[in-house]
Amino acid sequence: MQDKNNSRKYITPASCLQVYPIFAKNKIKSLRSALVTARCARFEENNYVFPFRNSNFTMKEFVAVGSAGPIESLRMKILEKIQNTFNKLRLGGSFENSADAFFMGNDAGAKIIQKLKGLKQEYIVSVNKQHVALASINYHEDYFVRRFNIKGNKLHSFCAAFGIERLVAYSLLAWGNNLKSWPKEFKNG
Repeated sequence: MQDKNNSRKYITPASCLQVYPIFAKNKIKSLRSALVTARCARFEENNYVFPFRNSNFTMKEFVAVGSAGPIESLRMKILEKIQNTFNKLRLGGSFENSADAFFMGNDAGAKIIQKLKGLKQEYIVSVNKQHVALASINYHEDYFVRRFNIKGNKLHSFCAAFGIERLVAYSLLAWGNNLKSWPKEFKNG
């Protein structure tokens, strides 16, 4: 796609990819984070199932870069916060290790490593006999730090991602279109 200034615009597979070039502009001395929303698209071998797996979608992500220890601590706090929030909303799911971290590839060896290390964890719920991931936490170790040449001492990164259309679809299927049937946390007052 080109705009009137003849510059190119790209749709990325994940919104966190918008943030790393910004972090690379300065040396990271302490933990840095960002909240980003972007239009994303993925080719997943025609594995699209409406309404939960679409070829393009809106993704909101919390992204953090910093020293490995603080990043791991923050990642675990965020995972717990998402779990507690979703439990409060009575979503009935849980985090499970997944093997489709987009940054490592999809060969058998990469999938085994991803699962063993817990690099990608998805919050899985069931709706209409389908298992659906409503959120994911992706621990990138130093992968993006190296790829984007982010300067700092032994930096790692992670992101917590939410597919907006997927959350809306799940909510409508789970609770219907009548606000009275939705959890009280969504209601005003």
